[in-house]
Amino acid sequence: MQHLGDGAEAIHDRYLHRLANLTLTGYNPELGDKPFPEKQKIYRESSIGLTKRLGALERWDEPALEQRADDLAERALGCWPWEQPKLPGKGDTGLRWRIDGGDWRPEHAASQMILNVVSALLDRDVANAESLLGTSVSADLLMAADHAADTFVGALKVRQVPRHPEYTLYPYGNYSTIAKRCREMGKRCGVTVDIETPDNPNRRFWRRFKANQGGLPGQKDTWQGPGQWTTPLNHLGDRVGVHIGNADRVWLRIRAGESEESPARAERMQRYSLKLRQEMSDQQLGGDLDKNAGNGRSITVERSWEREDEDAWPSVALWIEEQFRRLRTILEDSASGAA
Repeated sequence: MQHLGDGAEAIHDRYLHRLANLTLTGYNPELGDKPFPEKQKIYRESSIGLTKRLGALERWDEPALEQRADDLAERALGCWPWEQPKLPGKGDTGLRWRIDGGDWRPEHAASQMILNVVSALLDRDVANAESLLGTSVSADLLMAADHAADTFVGALKVRQVPRHPEYTLYPYGNYSTIAKRCREMGKRCGVTVDIETPDNPNRRFWRRFKANQGGLPGQKDTWQGPGQWTTPLNHLGDRVGVHIGNADRVWLRIRAGESEESPARAERMQRYSLKLRQEMSDQQLGGDLDKNAGNGRSITVERSWEREDEDAWPSVALWIEEQFRRLRTILEDSASGAA
């Protein structure tokens, strides 16, 4: 490994199974751990151009490894051109960003957006790195050298910043989290980063439900999550919840008002569930009565739907409205005598 220069062992470990150190030979056992100059003699006799070129190299150190990785990547992209994929059938996602009122740049994923935003901030002024660097993996810009590819953080959590590979960033999170981080990073660099995020289907559904059906008790204009709970509907604080986050199924259930587990709470949830089975047998009902009761919830009443088919939303909304009324009646009747 001496040909790798200073830090040979670390360089060897880092590049051992990476693209730059791989080639086609057909006789790898013969090469084994031989020094690179000895391997070159075999490489020169190869009939494979990819391997034969290794025999012509003057050195095999870290810069040579990086150069070979770039060359192979460029060749691969020449054979198999790649573009940022668009979501099937969706076209523009509605996610985009700009800096200080400049041109809007569309994105197809929040993780790619924050990488591009930080890259643009560094393009504007490399000194911005001083404002963005920190030690928090989930919030700051990081030095790539501090998180090697063979470490947990380097391999699974962070990604290199486009055009600035000396820096890495943790780019994952939902739209609102990533949008907030982009804006905050802009402030740290003294510029304004504007973000427009897609109007997610959950929010659109709840908005239409409130406009057309009047909403559920306690429904707010800010409802947008996959599952929401009404305000308390009896003196025990019990509520009805609706879950619309599944792409092909929607359901309702009753949840106990108290958070503390107790035999009384479990018994009440079992009573709700049994009543639900008796009076709503025309619907598709969930199981695991004991488990749900122990968690302070009733079994579910369910139906299928295609969340992306907005033409079907009105019928689903009417179904939710009807099942809510039935659940509310069960809840009020069953709880009327409970302590």
